[in-house]
Amino acid sequence: VLNENYCVCYNGAHIYYNSKLIYESNINNTVVKDIIKLVLEMDPSIKIALEAKDVNYCNFDMSKYWPNVDFKRLDELADYDHICKLLIMNCESLDYDVLNERFKDSCYVIQTDQARLIEIMDKSVSKLEAIKWIANREHILVDEVIAFGDDLNDFEIIEGVGMGVAMGNGHHEIKGVADEITLTNNCDGVAVFLEKIIEAL
Repeated sequence: VLNENYCVCYNGAHIYYNSKLIYESNINNTVVKDIIKLVLEMDPSIKIALEAKDVNYCNFDMSKYWPNVDFKRLDELADYDHICKLLIMNCESLDYDVLNERFKDSCYVIQTDQARLIEIMDKSVSKLEAIKWIANREHILVDEVIAFGDDLNDFEIIEGVGMGVAMGNGHHEIKGVADEITLTNNCDGVAVFLEKIIEAL
């Protein structure tokens, strides 16, 4: 029975314990503004979404992509002090290398979803760092952790924990660093793998 209820969100920028936020790492507000400025200079039609205090602020109609997600217009955002994640969609027109080079010292910039999405967090943020933080809090070793992943934002955690498991439909780079490969997301790969471990105990 799992007695501790942790939830890692926004690629590790937020950690919740029993639904209470106990850790957060946000992007510097000036950096957020500079990123938006550079992106819109590259392509004024680009789709941008900011995630702050569990609210999505964007310059497009998010309901067309995620019908069940609540969102507000970007111009409704009062300040940029609590931005934990910045998303850039339809990013084919952007020069990812220029964006990454400009902000690599302050941000973690990564392409996911077959390079159709760019995710930006504070430099200190990753799923692995969040797991390390929880492991330290619970006095367990990271080598005792099993992690599952399928895309490039899972690279560090799959490589860094005791057993990294790639999903069968995962990115080839994730499969390349994984200790094991399970079935696809649609075939309950996580459950199948865990059941095998439990049966072996």
